[in-house]
Amino acid sequence: KIESFAVATRPGAIGQIQYHSKELLEKLKTKLKPDAYCLVSVTKQDLYLYDDRDFLFGVGGIYGRTGVFSFARFDAEYFEALQNGKLEQFEDNTKVISYRV
Repeated sequence: KIESFAVATRPGAIGQIQYHSKELLEKLKTKLKPDAYCLVSVTKQDLYLYDDRDFLFGVGGIYGRTGVFSFARFDAEYFEALQNGKLEQFEDNTKVISYRV
């Protein structure tokens, strides 16, 4: 689960937990194998990068060879869970899926 990465979080504008994407990239670098081209992670959790921005779809680090992308804002279930007060259930089922290339 994304919580296992122990990165900074903040409450989003609509009550969701958002994860700091740059810190996720740093954590992913520790998982990158020396012979891998890159490590890309996909999640359904909401991401942010700057405090003055609402959210971030994804980010990559060319020198770290890592990237993280969120499908949260592409998923209708995410917004339904927000409206119905069941976001916690949605978040409990969220994992980070990492691909090594």
